[in-house]
Amino acid sequence: LDVQEDAVLRFTTDAGIPFTNNLAERPVRMIKVRAKISGRFRSREHAVGFLRMRSFHDTCRKHGIGHYEAIKMCVEGKIPALVTEALSGKAKPQASRKAA
Repeated sequence: LDVQEDAVLRFTTDAGIPFTNNLAERPVRMIKVRAKISGRFRSREHAVGFLRMRSFHDTCRKHGIGHYEAIKMCVEGKIPALVTEALSGKAKPQASRKAA
């Protein structure tokens, strides 16, 4: 930490750097919690469905759409543009941050 102090504390001077990597860990954590509670998925299809649902919710959250609103839009048949763009291959890739 002494050698990389500037990089470790960069979040204090650059508002674009998150305080934690919690956002990257959150999707994996849900899979582990699900496995811990039920022990396993009943089939591969159940696992794929669960991961698609979690991916959809995480994507909506990243775009400022709450869970309730995302579910409501799906029930009403109003698929968010971010989903239709991703399915059609027209989604714009997000800019990646360069490590310092």
